[in-house]
Amino acid sequence: MKYSFSDFLTILYSIFLLTFLALLPFCIFGLIIDYNAIKSSGFSGQNLGISIIALYGLICGISMLVPPFRRIYKKLPWLYVYTQILTVDLLIVTIAIYILNYGYEVQDTSRNTIFLILSIISLVVLRLLTCIYYKFKPLKNVKE
Repeated sequence: MKYSFSDFLTILYSIFLLTFLALLPFCIFGLIIDYNAIKSSGFSGQNLGISIIALYGLICGISMLVPPFRRIYKKLPWLYVYTQILTVDLLIVTIAIYILNYGYEVQDTSRNTIFLILSIISLVVLRLLTCIYYKFKPLKNVKE
């Protein structure tokens, strides 16, 4: 069986994509560690969530736009759903860190407590809204 150059590129990109997607949950855990570091230090910190979402969107966007690369979603049908849920989870944690950072810009205990509570509420409410949304509009596999 002969393989073309596009098949070779597809295999390489698929390996890269799967490796990246396997490491991405650790990025979410890293964002949660940043969240805890802001809370424990009492100072506003960096929010790398936007950068991670941008890189993640670029890599997954390329895999959706290039038809040979899109074949991985046919071979692994769970991968499309996984990428969508991971995108939403990254966005939710990034929003919570943004709210917490805004509250910790000023050294005021009451303001810090209020924004800590608001960020926790945003985590819970946004996740519940995500669950409700996907209950009424279930995720489907990609069509070619």
